[in-house]
Amino acid sequence: MEKPFIFFWELTRACLLACKHCRAEAQRKRNPNELTTEECFELIKEIKHCNSKALLIITGGDPLMREDLVEIVSNATKNGIRTAIAFSTTELVTKEKLEEIKDAKISRAAVSVDGSTAKIHDGFRGIKGTFKNALKTIEICNELGIQIQVNTTVTKENILDLPNILALCIEM
Repeated sequence: MEKPFIFFWELTRACLLACKHCRAEAQRKRNPNELTTEECFELIKEIKHCNSKALLIITGGDPLMREDLVEIVSNATKNGIRTAIAFSTTELVTKEKLEEIKDAKISRAAVSVDGSTAKIHDGFRGIKGTFKNALKTIEICNELGIQIQVNTTVTKENILDLPNILALCIEM
């Protein structure tokens, strides 16, 4: 029997955005029934037991809505689990937070770019300023040496913009 190789963990549903495609049913505040930090550590042990060579992708909502995120990432990487993060590009993304995440040994950060302009991207994400924050996040990750993965959700609103999104990403 093959072991699972990639684990996507929606750490929280909490998020400050209102994305059109959200499958996490994002909400502004954390649910009190989310796993505790200790329960997260137990889940990490289970993932390691399942496949010690697995890739763990922490997502949400927005994992930055959890104050224990760095602790959870650090626990996963100390357990030998290659860990990546996909977060929302809100004001919660700061250079200091990205430095903490890097120090926790994150493998990669995924940043969503759903348009080559603020009008297209912010329209999709539901909040003004997310395009600017996405570009700032990529810039800081580059500066800190954090490997970046760009995610784009293709819809009828941005399909014709894909060449421009690609050009922007290559430039960044």
